[in-house]
Amino acid sequence: MANCTSGESSPSPPDTSDSEWESVASRKKSKKVKHTTHKADDSQVSKTLLFDPNSIVHPRSTEWVPCPEVVHYVGNNLRQGFESGVRATLRSECPRPSLTGKVAETPDLDPNMAAFMRKFAKDPKKGLDRAWHGCQDKLLDVLGPLMKILDAAVKAKEQNAPLDVSDVLEWAQRAMCFLGNANVALSTERRRSFLMRIDSQLAEMAPTEAGSLANGMLFGDTFVKEMGKYVATFSVWIKRNKHQEGVPHRCFSQGRTSTRSRVRPRF
Repeated sequence: MANCTSGESSPSPPDTSDSEWESVASRKKSKKVKHTTHKADDSQVSKTLLFDPNSIVHPRSTEWVPCPEVVHYVGNNLRQGFESGVRATLRSECPRPSLTGKVAETPDLDPNMAAFMRKFAKDPKKGLDRAWHGCQDKLLDVLGPLMKILDAAVKAKEQNAPLDVSDVLEWAQRAMCFLGNANVALSTERRRSFLMRIDSQLAEMAPTEAGSLANGMLFGDTFVKEMGKYVATFSVWIKRNKHQEGVPHRCFSQGRTSTRSRVRPRF
């Protein structure tokens, strides 16, 4: 075909066979990255475990209340963190199992990502990621006793043998304790996030956990009253807010809540 601007004929494309064009097309398709979730090969997995949460079509959820003894135990431990040394003792008693692909381990930051961040003067082991890593580490502690229960149940079903209820009860209680410790860690980081937005110096109050006395709230009335001792204008606003709606634009302007004491957030 003649060129419209210069009047010269454009060079014809090189002669390429059909097989070469197919190989080029296949290379282009291979460059497309697909984000998929990799699952383990189920060919060697026991058919005892067949539950798939994605297969639920019409779930029927109704409110239910456990027996009083269970309610009391869970209420005392679900929002209760461990004292010093307790977590290490429980982990040594019931460590996480060794699983293929290290899925039971708390994920570490990839070395290439860590090196890339250090290049720009960003310490990957500080700030928000360190806090989230600690929370995830505590959450995965639950896997130890849960796997004990699951493993015992599967073996009992496959061997048509009775299940030791006392062992299940012991492991279930330990799992609940681990879950409560992780729950407290996550609540602490949530409180810290809100307090940092108000004043950075208030973040030291984040570990204060009201437990069941919070009545389902993140802070609870006890925490709010304690916070009012440090932030005078906060308690004044609470009293005012009982009678009228709206939040003052600058509630925190004196004492420990001076805007000059604020630091850059961790996010």
